[in-house]
Amino acid sequence: MREHYFHHLSPTGLLAPNTHPRDGILNPSNDPLSFQGVGRHPQSQCIQLLECAPTTPEYNAFCKHPAVRTFVRNFMGWEQETMLQRAMMRHNCPGSLLGGM
Repeated sequence: MREHYFHHLSPTGLLAPNTHPRDGILNPSNDPLSFQGVGRHPQSQCIQLLECAPTTPEYNAFCKHPAVRTFVRNFMGWEQETMLQRAMMRHNCPGSLLGGM
């Protein structure tokens, strides 16, 4: 999911050139404050990609995967889990107000 997320955001220039999206390495020429998540006034070109990231078919399939749902249910000690329609994907850039990536 990490690789998918950062690949999804790659058009913004967030990632360092010649790095793999799975690694999520911030482009050192970027101001970390320009690439904070939704709610932290990200760079305008990021807003649409950040908002639609949790609506991609890949993210939806990940959330619905039986192994993921079973893990969360067992970890939390729940008899039954409920799927909520909200984003749980975040990134934090080193040097931003939110911490490390």
